[in-house]
Amino acid sequence: MDPELKKQFTHSMMRIHNLKMSLPAPSNFRMVELAMLDKIANGMSGSACCPGAAVNVSEINKDMFVTKSAVSQTLNVLEKEGYITREMDRGDRRKITVTLTPQGESALKSAQLQADQMLETVVSRFGEDNTKKLIELFEKFMDTVESLKEE
Repeated sequence: MDPELKKQFTHSMMRIHNLKMSLPAPSNFRMVELAMLDKIANGMSGSACCPGAAVNVSEINKDMFVTKSAVSQTLNVLEKEGYITREMDRGDRRKITVTLTPQGESALKSAQLQADQMLETVVSRFGEDNTKKLIELFEKFMDTVESLKEE
């Protein structure tokens, strides 16, 4: 591999890693917090739950692309801020269910509007065609990396 290409690639990956996108005030949500609130509010993909129903923490672990400890830490922050509640499942004490509070629903709606505006600005400046190409390349890149893990 060309050493300069390796250097540029590593530099770009570090920039992406360090980005850790957050919304500006008033919400100040990190994107992972916003995504988790949305998952809780709308139910999990592939599950039988309905929007607004309690979601099991284990479902969040399976559906998000983050570690179990990251899910736990994020839920701690959201609970501390009063956006969610966690309760032990009465039918199975090993399961913990998560529900949005009214404060969490309100904060989510506001943050989603803010995130949509930010995304529209990014796509507008970067260009729709470039955005589509980037998505295609990211998907191809992730498929390549994930296939290496299977080897």
